[in-house]
Amino acid sequence: MCAAMAKTITDGEIVFHGFGSPCATIAMHVAKRTHAPHMVLVEGSTYALDPEPAFIPPTSNDWSLMRRAGHTLRFEELFDLGARGGLDRMFLSGGQIDVHGNTNVTAIGPPEAPKVKLGGGGGGCNLSATVGALTLWATRHRSGRA
Repeated sequence: MCAAMAKTITDGEIVFHGFGSPCATIAMHVAKRTHAPHMVLVEGSTYALDPEPAFIPPTSNDWSLMRRAGHTLRFEELFDLGARGGLDRMFLSGGQIDVHGNTNVTAIGPPEAPKVKLGGGGGGCNLSATVGALTLWATRHRSGRA
């Protein structure tokens, strides 16, 4: 999965991934070190540009992903960049993704008594509307309804 995601990245792109996305984190670092050395890698919750972490942590919300970053964006700077069309690619996942690419990041089940409450989108909906290419991903497929 991570290798397939890495192959979607083109050299020179500005690429971002959402929170809690270790597979996307790995994919971006693999691409940067193999076929896309000139891509600009924007880390999930740290907004660090082109960091060089000593290791890839199990979560993308780890401060180790700021090591040797050339710059760190503020939250609002990332969204301004996206609104201006400055993000070439974004990786986004969700609790559910349908055949049309709609993502559910809120809850599974009826609103009054959901089976599962999800973490929310963290602005992914806003950014996904303005990025050049949106790569939706999931670690496994679950057919049918939850």
